[in-house]
Amino acid sequence: VTHRNTNWPVRSLSTADRTGSPIFSYLWSYVINIFGNIFDLYQYFAKIKKLKHFLSLSKSGYP
Repeated sequence: VTHRNTNWPVRSLSTADRTGSPIFSYLWSYVINIFGNIFDLYQYFAKIKKLKHFLSLSKSGYP
């Protein structure tokens, strides 16, 4: 319950006012993309490592 002397909430804030600086949002998208690319590379190299291990087993005559 609010008192009738309480100020009404501001309803006309821009997106930048509500979520922070627009340049921060812009730069943050690059940070997210960079970490996504790093994760993709990690998965790629993990698959290569598994493939090399599999190929070494098949060359050694492992059934």
